[in-house]
Amino acid sequence: MTQRMWRTASVLLVATLVAGALGTHGRLWDKPNRTKVTNATIVPAARQDVGAGVQVVGAKAPVALHALVVSSRLQPSLRLATAVSQTFSVGPSGPLKASLTLEFPLERKVAADGRTVVFASESVKGSWTPLRTIVTADGLHVRVMVRHLSFFNTVHIDVDGALQVLKQFFDGLTSHIGEDAAAPHCTGQAQARQDGYLVTVLGKDSILWCFGMQNGKLVLKAVNNRRYPLLALHTGLSVLAGGSGGTIAQKIARRLSSEGTVIYPRDEAVFAADVRRGTNADLEATVGAEAQLLSSLDVGVKAMFAIITRFGASDDPTTVLKVVDTILTSDACVKSKNSGEMIANCLNAKQIIDAFGAVWGVILAPIVTVAGVVDYLHGAVNGILDQLSDRSWAKIVIQRMSAPPFAEFVGEWSVHGGRMTIRQDHTGESDWNAGPCLNALTTPPPPMCRGHTSLKLVSSPKGIIVTITRVWFTTWANAAPPAGFDPGTSIPQAGDTSEITWQAPGLLKERIIRSHLSPLDIKYGNPYWCGKGISAENQRRCGA
Repeated sequence: MTQRMWRTASVLLVATLVAGALGTHGRLWDKPNRTKVTNATIVPAARQDVGAGVQVVGAKAPVALHALVVSSRLQPSLRLATAVSQTFSVGPSGPLKASLTLEFPLERKVAADGRTVVFASESVKGSWTPLRTIVTADGLHVRVMVRHLSFFNTVHIDVDGALQVLKQFFDGLTSHIGEDAAAPHCTGQAQARQDGYLVTVLGKDSILWCFGMQNGKLVLKAVNNRRYPLLALHTGLSVLAGGSGGTIAQKIARRLSSEGTVIYPRDEAVFAADVRRGTNADLEATVGAEAQLLSSLDVGVKAMFAIITRFGASDDPTTVLKVVDTILTSDACVKSKNSGEMIANCLNAKQIIDAFGAVWGVILAPIVTVAGVVDYLHGAVNGILDQLSDRSWAKIVIQRMSAPPFAEFVGEWSVHGGRMTIRQDHTGESDWNAGPCLNALTTPPPPMCRGHTSLKLVSSPKGIIVTITRVWFTTWANAAPPAGFDPGTSIPQAGDTSEITWQAPGLLKERIIRSHLSPLDIKYGNPYWCGKGISAENQRRCGA
């Protein structure tokens, strides 16, 4: 895209956002109709000069209405705009019985390109509100419809500055995804982990958490450690309290997922975490389609606010929430699968008008279809989403074991051709008969080889999880295998994982979770391990 196209698109975005989002006094000004403004020549209408070159157009001016130039040339304290008119005081200040169209002179000629905006304020030091502005055919005057008289000033948007603000917003967001939020505090953490509870954390630090007691109940507290909202899916957990988003945030969550909770940056959510024995519950900061929709839409809306706050607007989080919630009432928006669909389905003309209102939504709506704006938002939002899967996914799993304590697994176990040792320190070893070290008929015969593994063990709700950390081979005499030894392919490898459960005194059963062995080897392998105290009947399970 050329620099000129970027400049035009950015100006349109800034001007239209300014024209509506800053309306702290929006109720004072007459609502425009929905007629699309064109650059066609304005039909001459009756006019009356009320002083300082200001004219009332199309209606008779009220008695005593007058306009003066403010001698100090005060203007809105806008960091991304330049005044193109003097500041006028039109009085007597206050509301009008009927709307009036005022025409103000400009100090230089401007184009009817949406960059020129009239601002109004009830005092020269107060908040300035943008008004819907029409540039006359000669480019030397602007017209606005008002229902309140006060101070008026016309400005021209700084396109390059506005584009720089957008870049700074997205650069800042992508360079520092983490929010540096404060971790939650839980009392009774040691007590909470009694009675068979085990908490496992997977993924990144997008959720800061603690597991403890609150009012005599087990709770999981979670804080969003990212700069955009997270959609947290929870299974087996019920929400006790949400973040500052409150009711609106949870409405948004229900629109996206029946089991979802929206946690906003730095906000804390509290979940009841009483889990039945032998089961587990989890909280997952998802990066699925619903979560990407939420994050991209929130980022898009905040990007707009990043511009208009430079003009004095307040980026009130509640306002952002309300806009997002209104936009998500569209089924098409909720079903969007990527940022392109989000922009098309959530930020189209209808959604903009519904979300932002007719006062300025009708002005903003055609702007979001400008190719430059669409392309920029699409690319910038994609830059954020590209990082979600890498930096945001996290899962907290709360397990409550139904199996005997770990000590019941400690000891020596065997199966036909194999042995396993489990130690109290959650480490272990196993070995098996690997057969002749060489495939050769020699005299004397080749030595016999044995395979070995080192094991890491952790408790699970049903037993223990066993992970192989090392695999090696020796002869039966514990010497290195002879040259030419080939263990073949039907051997375990580091990273292979299984779950071992207690079946009866002296009898364990192994279930493969992840393995490099072939499906055929797994199918015909013996899953049982026999140990001390096994019955004669169960001992047969560990035979050939």
